Amino acid sequence: MNWRRPALWLATLALAAGACGQEKPVVLRYSVMDGNATIGVVRQTVAEFEAAHPNIKIKIEQVADEFTMRLLTQYAAGVAPDLAQMNVSMYQAFAMRGALVDIDPYVRRSPDVDLKNWYPNIVKFFSWDGKLWGLPKDVSPFGLVFYNKTLFDRAGVPYPEPDWTWSYEPRPELKSKDFTWVMQQMTQKGPDGKTARWGFAPDWPQLYFYLLLQSRGLKLWDNSEAPKRIVADDPQTVELMEFANRTINDYNWVPTWDQIDTVARSTVYDEFVKGKVAMVLTFASKLGQLRTDMARMGWDWDVTLFPAYVGQPLATGTDGSATVIFSTSKHKEAAWEFAKWMSGEPGQRIAARSGSQPARRDLALEPGVWLPGPGTPPENAKPANLAVTDLAARSMVFDQTPEYFEDTRLNLDNTAFDILSGTRPPRETLQRVTKESQTRLDAALRQLPKDPFPVGMATGVVCLAVGGLLLWLWWPERGVRLTAKDKKESRSAYKFLVPLLVGLSVFTLGPILASLLLSFSNSDIVRPPMWRGLGNYVDAVTVDPVFWSSVRVSAVYALLSVPLGLVVSISLAMLLNQKVRGVPLFRAMYYIPSLVSGVATSLIWMRVFNPQNGILNSVIYGPDGHRNLLGLGTFLSNLAGTPGQPINWLGNEHTVLPSFVLVGLWGAGGGTIIFLAGLQGVPQMYYDAATVDGTSAWGKFRHVTLPLLSPTVFFALITGCIGALQSFTQSFVMTGGGPNNATMFYMLNLYIQGFKSLKMGYACALAWMLFAAILVLTGVQFAAAKRWVHYEGDAR
Repeated sequence: MNWRRPALWLATLALAAGACGQEKPVVLRYSVMDGNATIGVVRQTVAEFEAAHPNIKIKIEQVADEFTMRLLTQYAAGVAPDLAQMNVSMYQAFAMRGALVDIDPYVRRSPDVDLKNWYPNIVKFFSWDGKLWGLPKDVSPFGLVFYNKTLFDRAGVPYPEPDWTWSYEPRPELKSKDFTWVMQQMTQKGPDGKTARWGFAPDWPQLYFYLLLQSRGLKLWDNSEAPKRIVADDPQTVELMEFANRTINDYNWVPTWDQIDTVARSTVYDEFVKGKVAMVLTFASKLGQLRTDMARMGWDWDVTLFPAYVGQPLATGTDGSATVIFSTSKHKEAAWEFAKWMSGEPGQRIAARSGSQPARRDLALEPGVWLPGPGTPPENAKPANLAVTDLAARSMVFDQTPEYFEDTRLNLDNTAFDILSGTRPPRETLQRVTKESQTRLDAALRQLPKDPFPVGMATGVVCLAVGGLLLWLWWPERGVRLTAKDKKESRSAYKFLVPLLVGLSVFTLGPILASLLLSFSNSDIVRPPMWRGLGNYVDAVTVDPVFWSSVRVSAVYALLSVPLGLVVSISLAMLLNQKVRGVPLFRAMYYIPSLVSGVATSLIWMRVFNPQNGILNSVIYGPDGHRNLLGLGTFLSNLAGTPGQPINWLGNEHTVLPSFVLVGLWGAGGGTIIFLAGLQGVPQMYYDAATVDGTSAWGKFRHVTLPLLSPTVFFALITGCIGALQSFTQSFVMTGGGPNNATMFYMLNLYIQGFKSLKMGYACALAWMLFAAILVLTGVQFAAAKRWVHYEGDAR
């Protein structure tokens, strides 16, 4: 029996040797934008790839929001994934920063990848600086119009024809060949005169405008490759914008974004599925979801193309995704194998079944892949006219503009949104924005990187700052003689302080100094910063109109919210300081709202402010909108500039900021507790003396309570002003800075500049300007406090 133990040891060693001899599989991280509706298709494709390549494992990282910002941050931190799915509009931000691999050499040595099979324009769109940065996976033309055939039949309107066109006025003689006439006919009014069904709706307002521009062969700038002049005030562009504005705000054939997002709390897609929109302009990628939702609702439907302008060629917008490889990947060969699978025939065939139009044209035209085939189930055979997507893909155009133009382009985009929302007149606004955008563009051209950041000088400044801080700490102690016991105690104290000082230096002082240095640079965090000197500060006050708008909004909000907050907090504290039954319960009730997070508070009040079914308007105007509570409804509607209509609290630039002040007052319980503590610290003997003197209640409050409460008021005033000037959450969640920048708080603008536009140097300059303003304001308040703040121990 003794032979069994050695045999067991030998078997164990053999298994261990075999395990060590096996090569560990390569693990690739793959970031995708897919939501829960399509992530299953990605997992299926990955599973089939792993089955065919057992030596490669894929870790899917689903990034639903802020995809570009998150991946750029990962790249800057050195933890970028190996591969990612990117669309046409985002890859260039990575390519120009050296974050992606040029896949041209990989394509040339891969006989199974023949780019002649791909749509030529999608390959062109993923090429920049003469290199190919991603292998296209799918195309998603913007110019697809899905229409509800059931609604057309009920209205007695012929279905749109593929060769239809649009003009500035309806052409009844052309019927279904005229987009403008069809849009007019398919709009339906309810008994109350309001629009019950819109004839047409784009996924977002600017999409409608830009497709109209493309179909007319117009642009808002002179040259996409190197724009130098803004031409948004061209008479033809003005005429086109006035037409788009009429269809939305005058005729209401097209819904405003506010009617969908703020009022209905819905999306354009959902309204189309409900039958409240007859035609929707959206992506081919929605096809799989449409098949399910339209069948569930019992609608008959089909697809056509966004019309060309009379006499102009067809031009559609574009989107589409590609698989890109990050330059930091340690397994580029394995990553290329996965990219070929994901964006090649296997991946495109699987994705086509879920509604993604293949980037390979041969697959897009093969029956049974993208187009219905003989064995296609009936539920997947719709829409019947799906073949038009091939023409849409071949008609795609895309304006690739340089990085320096991004801020100007964003300003033009926001202006288009404001005009289409009905809050700005088209002609005057386009003339104004042309001048503003030209100023931005000229500044951007001046800001093009020229000089490297002076690292030596920056190091010297940091050393001087740290040395000055140490000198400031040491100077008062320079002449103090310490005993041996004092020195021992000091050494012990410093040992305990070392962790705090290290943390303070690394996580507080370090970032402060870094942001100060970055404020003098052109920096996007990813690439080395370039020297700008005072350029960021000069541009803020002389070029950027949003800067002064944000300063005004933050200042007005502070002037409204801080005094009102003080009055409400003091009043509540006076009430809660009474000795009556149930006071602890009331104190808790008033304090609880201040514990709710800013995001949750914003979401609650968005429902309260809803113009159609919100609590506030239901009380003032009634459920049917015809009540006029104590004349308040008429007063508010006239004040908002919308007489006869229920007030749109968050959609009207006259009422949105007061609405934010009201939201702030809901959380006044936090300040109430502070004032309540101050009130309870007022000695009773002062009130007794005032009673003996025959002082009234108002006199007691004015001559006793307020003077002795002045330190608390001073504290609340300081913290309230600082908090109001740093407001961010409400605007970010509730309005995004709109309408018309009416809630573009300073901090929101800073966030957009730093993390949306990737102008981190400019954002740091804005941060330091805010710091300086708050420092000066606080200093003024401290200087003025000597005149009115009374401390009980002061000698007067």
